[in-house]
Amino acid sequence: MRSIESTIGEGGVATLVLNRPDRLNALDLDLVANLRSDLFRFAAATEVKAIVITGAGRAFSAGADLTALAPKPQADGRVDMGRQVSEAMQIAFSPLMSELMAFPKPVVTAINGIAAGGSAGIALCADVVLAGREGKFKFVQSQQLGIVADLGASWLLQRAAGRQASLAAMLLGETISAEHAQRLGLVWEVVDDDQLVARAQAVAQSLARVPPEAVRASRNLVDTAAASTFEQMLELERLHLRDLAAAPELLARVNFFLKK
Repeated sequence: MRSIESTIGEGGVATLVLNRPDRLNALDLDLVANLRSDLFRFAAATEVKAIVITGAGRAFSAGADLTALAPKPQADGRVDMGRQVSEAMQIAFSPLMSELMAFPKPVVTAINGIAAGGSAGIALCADVVLAGREGKFKFVQSQQLGIVADLGASWLLQRAAGRQASLAAMLLGETISAEHAQRLGLVWEVVDDDQLVARAQAVAQSLARVPPEAVRASRNLVDTAAASTFEQMLELERLHLRDLAAAPELLARVNFFLKK
C-alpha cells in the first residue's frame, strides 16, 4: 500500500491522502518521499489546478514516526541522535516544507483528527486550512522530547497567532481543539467531520479559479508584510498589480464583467 493516495477530481483538484492509518499517518521517510514526488508531479500537471492534503482514518498525522528514527550506532559504536535527526531534516523534511511553501498552485489542508508534532507544520503550510470538529493540533516536541517544534512551525505559528500564543502552543504541548485553533487564527473554517473533505475540495475548486500568479503574489504580500513598512507594502502591491494587470487574464475578466 502506497503511503500517499492521490486522485484528481472535479475542477482539477488533486487530493493527496496521507495513507498510513494503522500508524495514524506517522511521517516516515517513505511517506515524505512519496508526498514530495506527488507535489512535483502535480506542480507540472496542467490538468491540476489546486491540491487538498488530508489524512486517512482517524488522524491527519501523529507526527514523526519515531520507530523510523530509532538510534543507529555509528562505525565506532557511538550513537549521535543529533546528527541522525539533522540529516533526516536536511535530506527529507526541510525540502518537503520548502517545496510545499513554494508550490505553484493553491493548497488546502483538511485536518481530520490530530495533527501532532511535525505534521502540524504541514497542516499550517497551506493557503487555506480547514478542520473537522474532531480536528486538533498538538506541538509535542518540547514537552515529550525536549526539542523544538519543527517543519516550519515557529515561522507559521508566529505569523498566524502571535508570539504569546505560539510560545504557549510550542512549550506547553497542550491539545488545541479545532475551535480554539480557529480563534487563534490557525484555521479558516471548522466543519462537520463527514463534510470535511468535500468542503476542502470545494474550497480548492474556488481557489483554482484564481490565476496562479495572483496566488503566488498574494502569498508574497502576506509573508512580506510583517517585516515591511506600510509604504513598502504599497509599493510592493503596485509592482504586483503592474505585472498581473499586464497579463491577458485581467483584460478578459474586465470585459466579461462589463458585459454582465
